[in-house]
Amino acid sequence: MRSLWTYSREFQYLYPSDLLHLLVRDAIVFFIASVSSNALSMASWTAFSNSPKYFIAKAFATPLLSVAGQRLVLNLRGLKGRTYTSHDLSCEVDRQLKAFAEADSLCQDDMSHPEGGRT
Repeated sequence: MRSLWTYSREFQYLYPSDLLHLLVRDAIVFFIASVSSNALSMASWTAFSNSPKYFIAKAFATPLLSVAGQRLVLNLRGLKGRTYTSHDLSCEVDRQLKAFAEADSLCQDDMSHPEGGRT
């Protein structure tokens, strides 16, 4: 758990608010476009159920969803992130393995006591 806490602290340093701002802005735009697309499809299906005019809603909705989705993906790719060297990655893996070993030794200590569940 400590390793996860350390990682989340580093993640907040890397993306203090840009990621959250981008997700809120673009994901809400995508959600509104998706809801509008579905509402337009239902309305046109109800109004023009026996007419080819039903497909007009789909003709407008499909490109709208594509543009909103691509905007979200391209803006996510445009975020600046930290680049890691192989040494940095090796240090991070060592740190996580050490945290797992510490957590495992704490669990083993709890299991050796009679109150820990085993007699």
